Amino acid sequence: MTLAQVLSILYIIVDYGIKIVAIGVVPENRRPSSSSAWLLIILLLPVVGLPLFFLIGSPYVRGRRNKIQARANKKLTTDNHRRPTLPDQIDASEDLSSLITLNRRLTGLPCVSGHNEGLFGDTREFYAEMARTVREATSFVHVEIYIMAWDNTTEEFFSALRDAVGRGVRVRLLMDHLGSRKYPGWRAFRKRLTSAGIDWHLMMPIDPLRGRWRRPDLRNHRKLVIVDGVTAYMGSHNLIDPAYGSKKNAKIGREWHDLSIRLSGDIVASLQSVFAVD
Repeated sequence: MTLAQVLSILYIIVDYGIKIVAIGVVPENRRPSSSSAWLLIILLLPVVGLPLFFLIGSPYVRGRRNKIQARANKKLTTDNHRRPTLPDQIDASEDLSSLITLNRRLTGLPCVSGHNEGLFGDTREFYAEMARTVREATSFVHVEIYIMAWDNTTEEFFSALRDAVGRGVRVRLLMDHLGSRKYPGWRAFRKRLTSAGIDWHLMMPIDPLRGRWRRPDLRNHRKLVIVDGVTAYMGSHNLIDPAYGSKKNAKIGREWHDLSIRLSGDIVASLQSVFAVD
């Protein structure tokens, strides 16, 4: 048997071995549509599909982030034993109690009460509302939003953050690296945040030259604003003009419509915990 024949046999064995293992491993903990897509690319183009699957295909978060989350969940579970949870306050059905228990085990956070202080569907009205709350801050403001840009529409909110820093309020800000950097004014935006005295950081930064690497497909899409631990906002609004920096969108009047809520009560502490972990 020649060397070429041996290599051909080995190639066939490895090729079929990869495909058999993929059929057993890829569908685990994954939606059928996603499983089918991954299996197709691995079975038809294993040279491309397999490295790509190892790069971004795993549905699990491992390594440093997973260890930090586990420690945080343990800490949250310990601290939250001192806080009343919803099952202690209401006569929950068996199904609801099961759901609450599952949520507690997966996140470390208890199910708590909260107060709806208002819903906001108009983007500009929502930014103005948050700015008014920030102008009343006395201790701290925590901002965690997937996409941010300092433009004409968000000017009022960022100016309120800058003014809050000026009167001694601690302002911490988190934004997703890939989510924010593709919009106009990215470099100038970071300089303005620094000049304003805001303690800002990138979530899940991708900067291999500085030893910072994350899976590019796993991003942090949270939208949270917490003021003095008393008032919080959450929802689907990013912090950018509703045309998303697109002149074409602005010209034809295309805007994104989102919905966010103002909250008070015990739930604010839970949102604060999420921000602290991130």
